[in-house]
Amino acid sequence: MGNSSGSQRDQAFSDSCDDLTTYSIAQATEALEYYNMGRQPPRYKLTENGCGIKRLSDRLSESSDIPTTPSTIPTLFRWTKAADTVQLMGSFDGWTNIIPLVNCGDEFLVIIDLPVGEHQYKFLVDGEWTIDADEPHVENGRQSFNNQLIIKESDFEIFRALKADDKTTEKLDVGFGQELPPNMSSHHRPPTIPPQLLQITLNKELPVPCDPEILPVPQTPELNHLYALSIKGGVITMSSMHRYKKKFISTVFYQPT
Repeated sequence: MGNSSGSQRDQAFSDSCDDLTTYSIAQATEALEYYNMGRQPPRYKLTENGCGIKRLSDRLSESSDIPTTPSTIPTLFRWTKAADTVQLMGSFDGWTNIIPLVNCGDEFLVIIDLPVGEHQYKFLVDGEWTIDADEPHVENGRQSFNNQLIIKESDFEIFRALKADDKTTEKLDVGFGQELPPNMSSHHRPPTIPPQLLQITLNKELPVPCDPEILPVPQTPELNHLYALSIKGGVITMSSMHRYKKKFISTVFYQPT
């Protein structure tokens, strides 16, 4: 399974997806303009199966205030109720982008890097604005409610812990011997998985399902790991990504249990 750049994927999309129709969000236009302070909301062409022209990374790079520095933390947004399409809009980028959530079967998910502070957001579910009543929400001063998310400085402790683990590992004696190690029951648990490994390319839904052999270029931390999915239908799925010079190779193994 090969990889290519975003421009190649867009080109492949425009050449092979000829059945695109404009996805109408007329019911939400008034609300979007309200949040966008009079600006025209972005429009995207979608098919019923979710084949989209613009990817989330493209839209955020065009107009977004979300920083990409280490001062941000990967934040998971989830919609668990019944729906056909779910999108998201929030104060973290000035209410300027409609962000689609990925359909993962029983729920819709998206991960966004957010800085410390208070963030408000709202879901666009099947063309209607709503909130998740099970999550914290506040009045927005417009006779309606927004969901509220507060990211604290303490949420970054996991990154500090990982950095401390790396320094500790560097000081360990790496020599070999014949002595058995002592009882490990009193030692610390295995380190927490780095957040960036939760967003691997092979876990993401391709925005171009009509050309599934093309994947975006993976990040360096994603390489040279073996990933395994939970067993479904009597089959376990494993995958790995490697780099050779400027080429990336993604391999997926399917093994009956």
